[in-house]
Amino acid sequence: MVEAIVRQDPQYRVTFSNGLVDIFSPRAREDRSNLLNKVLKDFSVTEMETREADFQLFCAVAQAAGSQGCAGSLAGGQWEPLRITLHLQNARTYEILNAIVAQNGRAIWTVTASNLASFPQSSGLWYIYPLQEPFKRAVSERLVRMAQ
Repeated sequence: MVEAIVRQDPQYRVTFSNGLVDIFSPRAREDRSNLLNKVLKDFSVTEMETREADFQLFCAVAQAAGSQGCAGSLAGGQWEPLRITLHLQNARTYEILNAIVAQNGRAIWTVTASNLASFPQSSGLWYIYPLQEPFKRAVSERLVRMAQ
């Protein structure tokens, strides 16, 4: 079903590996100004909740992009008690996001910014959703609308 949806728009591709479904634009992956392609020399999180690991990645990308800082708030306890441990070197931001959701096993991430070449002032570049209600239903509905 996913392949059929993606085939409807020739600018996107889909790959399946290690339990991960990766839908992407090859053109965007080649764009050196795209912050999702920013290479982080060393990214490590140990026994962190998914949302905390996500926030650590956001801060690391902000710092690598030369942003003045990283501020925000986290509402703890929204995710199941699953903890993530990652140590990646010379990995692109999207590869780290893929690793976070793959290790979680019940999550999906999506781009939320319209301009991926500059760091947004008030929001993030991506969002990680848990694949449980009510998010699961919202993601499924979006996929169905894309197929129509």
